[in-house]
Amino acid sequence: MINPLLSFADLPPFDQITPKHVAPAIEQLLADASAALEIVTAPDFPPRWSSISGVLEVATEKLGRA
Repeated sequence: MINPLLSFADLPPFDQITPKHVAPAIEQLLADASAALEIVTAPDFPPRWSSISGVLEVATEKLGRA
């Protein structure tokens, strides 16, 4: 099953979204955001805002959109 809340190619397919899609999508996107946080807090990750924000922005943008 493809979750329409995890489709980021264009505008969300609002006509396909049902309540059963919400929890799995949010759980997946929270896991992705958590993984991104692990990446930027790793000891070998470059301590520059541009590097940090580049990784975190992708994960949080998707979470915010869903």
